Amino acid sequence: CNHLDIKKTKKEISDNFERNYSFYIYNIFNNQIKFINIWNKIFKDFETLTILMQFISQTYNYASNQYTTYENNFFKKKIKLNEKDLCIRSSLISKITGIPRVTCIRKIEKLVKLKLLKKNEFSKAYFLNVDNLNTNKLINFTEINNKIFKLNCNFYFLSLKRLFN
Repeated sequence: CNHLDIKKTKKEISDNFERNYSFYIYNIFNNQIKFINIWNKIFKDFETLTILMQFISQTYNYASNQYTTYENNFFKKKIKLNEKDLCIRSSLISKITGIPRVTCIRKIEKLVKLKLLKKNEFSKAYFLNVDNLNTNKLINFTEINNKIFKLNCNFYFLSLKRLFN
């Protein structure tokens, strides 16, 4: 609240959420469905999306600890990340997602063929191919990011509007 200069206490916001729970929960789930549909149009496969999101999440978390501004994130600039810190084994992905290991390997190999992931031949682990995110001919990440950003902005706008009504 302090960052947005909102003149409401945490208690007022919490009370508003409780009074308007149905509104908020509907919009949260609606936003999630739209998010999944954006990606489902590309992969036609929820498991592949789930696996890719694990790699994106780890890479973005690692990068955000080093490159904290939007302008410096790996979607906008070419930055060199330490691949050894970003490698994930298929067995860990399987454990995290609950997807069988054999299926994980198959889906990960699909992502390697799409040039979204790379395989470390020494460790047999995989990492996000950040060099290919902006130049990937099969997937327009800039367009996807813009759709997701717009989706989230709409959700936050609706939430703030409800908060002040």
